[in-house]
Amino acid sequence: MSLVYLKALMCIWGIFWNVLIVAAILKDRVLRNSSTFLLLSLHFVACTVDVGSRLVFDVPSEILNRPLFRLSVNYDDFPTKLFHFTTYSCWFIQLYSLIAIAGSHILAVYGTLYYARFTQKKTIFAIIGIVFLSMLSVCYLWSPEFPIIFHPEFWGWTEERNKPLVNFFFYLNYVVQGIVFFCLGLTDILIVYKLSTIKESVFSNEKSATVAPAEMMQKMQVSVVNSGNMMAPRKTSRVSTELKVSINFIIVSMFLLVQTLIYNICTLYEDNNLCLFLLFIAPIFRGSKCLAYMVSGSALRNAIVNLILCRKKF
Repeated sequence: MSLVYLKALMCIWGIFWNVLIVAAILKDRVLRNSSTFLLLSLHFVACTVDVGSRLVFDVPSEILNRPLFRLSVNYDDFPTKLFHFTTYSCWFIQLYSLIAIAGSHILAVYGTLYYARFTQKKTIFAIIGIVFLSMLSVCYLWSPEFPIIFHPEFWGWTEERNKPLVNFFFYLNYVVQGIVFFCLGLTDILIVYKLSTIKESVFSNEKSATVAPAEMMQKMQVSVVNSGNMMAPRKTSRVSTELKVSINFIIVSMFLLVQTLIYNICTLYEDNNLCLFLLFIAPIFRGSKCLAYMVSGSALRNAIVNLILCRKKF
């Protein structure tokens, strides 16, 4: 029973950090105008709904030692249908938002001119598309005949179908997320290294160029802000500091991969008390990406501090 209450506390802890990060992003004008941070806020909103649904449905069911809303084995009651559909849709939103963030990173690094025109309006349309695509993906995977005819077991699964959604997200989704985060971390490190090697004299000697140095600096800052870190070109001596900032994506990927290993290995030994405990604390590793963003990302950390201290500007 104590593990159930521990799970409830972890859910509340995760919801707190998710809501704090989303509020900080939406309140800060610079981050709110960044497509990467808008997509990141969508990711954390989906995490909040996912964890919140588990706090409302799973935890009371485990405390009562019976399903709270499940009235039949075939998941016929509406609350259970809504719970599963919402949870799986949020899982897809988390995955698709990370893929979109990876795409925005590529545009930020290799397509600065195009990315500068990637406005907030286009990002909102992309967010709507991600939500719609996520709901469509749940419907498609749950029913092989979608969208022509809804499968009789659209809202559930059978042993013959081998629980396709559960297996996909428990054993593959975190691996995909970890790989995406790892690639983003390497990209950030390359950005920091390239910016750190640029000296101020280079910009001062480019007065005869077609593009003015101030405009060039502005474009580079737009690219870097959208890629997740507010960094200006710095001297080589500051490389180590900025590398610590960029390492957050790799840290997050390690947390996700550890959680995947727990789900893969410990589910085979559920009779073991240690494995059972690891399965209960596994969500900590997924929720730790919130702390990794807060500690490592200077822009996001400043936004959270400003939100807590009720500052209007940096």
